[in-house]
Amino acid sequence: MNITSIITAGGLGARFSGETKKQFYKLNGQPILDLTISLFDKLNIIDNIIITLPADDFDIKSSYLTNLFSKKLTCIIGGKTRQDSVYNALNSCKPDTDIVLIHDGVRPFIKETEIVDLIELCKIHKAVIPGSKVKNTLKYVTNNQVIKTTDRENIIEVYTPQVFDYKLILEYHQKATLTPNLSINFTDDASILEFFNIPVYWHNSDNQNIKITTQADLEYAQYLLSIYYKEESN
Repeated sequence: MNITSIITAGGLGARFSGETKKQFYKLNGQPILDLTISLFDKLNIIDNIIITLPADDFDIKSSYLTNLFSKKLTCIIGGKTRQDSVYNALNSCKPDTDIVLIHDGVRPFIKETEIVDLIELCKIHKAVIPGSKVKNTLKYVTNNQVIKTTDRENIIEVYTPQVFDYKLILEYHQKATLTPNLSINFTDDASILEFFNIPVYWHNSDNQNIKITTQADLEYAQYLLSIYYKEESN
């Protein structure tokens, strides 16, 4: 099978304070995006990697990344939204692509075994996302007032990579983009399929697969990175 990984790194990092975009911020001397890419680059099961990058950083970062990683990596300019970026990347996939993984560039802690498990499940279900059961009590609020407690029994927290049959996700990304008067900005790819009533399945995942969004996330990421280094040294 031909398997492509799309890694989204075209965002501006509006919630991340500082001059450096979060995907280029360094942990232990390495940019977060580099750490993420390396997870997929070393996997023989991944045939191609497409990185979406901000337009204002494209020339420098694309040259740097294509020189750093294997020849299966290519870079494209991201769109105005994540949805636009992914759609551009899907259209940049090779025609013989069978399965596509769509991953956040600022999630550098996905485990190799989980990537493989998600791919195998995708062969059966065509649309699979990683997630974990919510442990904390959830409450619905309006104007700082608690309205009700939400039943968490059937609630999961969702991560990436979300893994899809390529033709399926391309078809519905096209519908979401080209349908007249559909003004929804889909913030993840599974929600597009959900909107069109296409089944999506979930796989119980490691909740350490965090998305680095704020400065506070960096401290936890640094802690996780120290654990990973210890595991590799053993």
